[in-house]
Amino acid sequence: MSRKLSYDTWLFAAALLIVVIGLVMIYSASAIITTQKVGLDNPYYFITRQCIWLLGGSALMLILMHVDLSRLRDRRVIYAAMGVLGIALVVVLFHTPVNGTHRWIVLPSFRLQPSEFAKPVIVLFLASFLARRESRINEVTSTLLPLGSRSRCSRDSSSSSPISAPRRRWCWSQRGWCSPPASPGTAWPSSR
Repeated sequence: MSRKLSYDTWLFAAALLIVVIGLVMIYSASAIITTQKVGLDNPYYFITRQCIWLLGGSALMLILMHVDLSRLRDRRVIYAAMGVLGIALVVVLFHTPVNGTHRWIVLPSFRLQPSEFAKPVIVLFLASFLARRESRINEVTSTLLPLGSRSRCSRDSSSSSPISAPRRRWCWSQRGWCSPPASPGTAWPSSR
């Protein structure tokens, strides 16, 4: 027996309201300048393009509603998505600049901005990261600090956090994550 799909009505209504307001704003801002920028006599050019992307996003939403969440919990899926995103962010640097910046991958029929795909990938990574540390979720040093800290220790500046070298002991000082001293007689870094 298949399970019934459900959604939060208030959240869906709020998102739908934002979409409608966005469509109105796009039309009001672009109806006049369409002839100037595109050279078409159709004032609905930009709103039509936005509606096409809206339909595509809605179809993707309906497809993702049927995806089993256990597939999204798999680390291989998350790291593969992060790898593809990293490659796309590097590829952007070698494309021609649009308005003076390298943010877009220019394809024949449309342009793609990889940083937009980073948002859901970061959400999946953070959810996986915090789920693995569920038993210590209230400890700041095991959840938030590894995500936001950089190593400022002069001893080992090549590793940015204990995540990058899991087989070593690490300490947390006010300067960031620090690796243990190389020899047993050496003192730990001070917290000044």
